[in-house]
Amino acid sequence: MIKMINRMVVEAVRNTTTREVMRVGTGLAAPLKFLSGSMDAKRKGLINEQNMIAGG
Repeated sequence: MIKMINRMVVEAVRNTTTREVMRVGTGLAAPLKFLSGSMDAKRKGLINEQNMIAGG
C-alpha cells in the first residue's frame, strides 16, 4: 500500500506544480489520519511518515 501511495505521489509531482502537490497532500492527510486511528501503532507510524513525504 505504501509503495502504491508513493508511486501516486511521484506521478503527482511530475504532473503538477509544487503548490498543487502541497494542496493534494494536505487533502489526503485528513482521511489518512482518520484511518490511522483504527490501525496499529506500526501502521500509524508509516502513514504519518508518508504524509510528511507527500506534504513536503
